[in-house]
Amino acid sequence: MVAALQLPVGRIARPGPGLFPLLLGATLAGLGLALLLQATGTEAFAARSFWADASGGRRVVGAIAVLLIYSFAVEPLGFLAATFLLLAFLFRVTFGFRWGISLAAAAGISLVSHLVFVTWLRVNLPPGWLSA
Repeated sequence: MVAALQLPVGRIARPGPGLFPLLLGATLAGLGLALLLQATGTEAFAARSFWADASGGRRVVGAIAVLLIYSFAVEPLGFLAATFLLLAFLFRVTFGFRWGISLAAAAGISLVSHLVFVTWLRVNLPPGWLSA
């Protein structure tokens, strides 16, 4: 939010480049504060902690590792293929969904992301081997 205030905020009718980051930062800070207050006010939260067992830690480390691999794989594989593989792994291994649901959700989200960013917004994302 501090960096957003360095940009002209403008008005709602004529927003400046700092308005959206400022509103987004304020919203995220408010939601974070609400979660903090909710978590510190209940004992049930401590019992349901993500870190309650070792598997939670392994899932976090696995998610971080696969995101690191994704950052190197997106260029040679292309956005669509790398994103599909990333999401399929996260849905199956990290969140524990069945393979069918994991693959269907990964395919749907990857295709919609490609449609939005490449087709509609014309963002140049790495095509990878799909362009050959």
